[in-house]
Amino acid sequence: MNKSSAKRAIRSRKGMTGMMEIAASALFLVVLALLGLDICMAIFGASMNDRACHDAARAAAAANTSAKAWNLAQTALKAYSADGVFVIAPQLLSGTGQYAYQDFNGTPPPDTSPYVTVTTQTVVRIPAPIFFYGASFLKDGKAQFVQRYTYPIIKSQLLKS
Repeated sequence: MNKSSAKRAIRSRKGMTGMMEIAASALFLVVLALLGLDICMAIFGASMNDRACHDAARAAAAANTSAKAWNLAQTALKAYSADGVFVIAPQLLSGTGQYAYQDFNGTPPPDTSPYVTVTTQTVVRIPAPIFFYGASFLKDGKAQFVQRYTYPIIKSQLLKS
């Protein structure tokens, strides 16, 4: 082997090493970018559900009957429409302990105020669920966010008409 062919072989190996480093770095950056996208979608869904639940509870607290409170909460949630593909619009849950309108028939016990409790749920489809060593963090690539707020019922002469 002469001197020039040895130098070419060394340069060739250095070039391959550089290409392998670039490929490994690119793979790492793609995984990191997808993880960042997943986290952003989850934060967006949780934040939207939190704001929607807060607004729905505040709207329901302005009603003077349970049926009106439910309708006002549903109306408040309509402001939080979503694309339906990645984020499903918040929904009002009606199970036991999830929705409660307690006005004590106008005579609350001492040191107690009437209240309304509203619970909402949003489902977010994570765009690129990342699996590490066979363990998945989310079932079916979806995350479910549930939020509950309790507000005091506001009794006003203006609202009764």
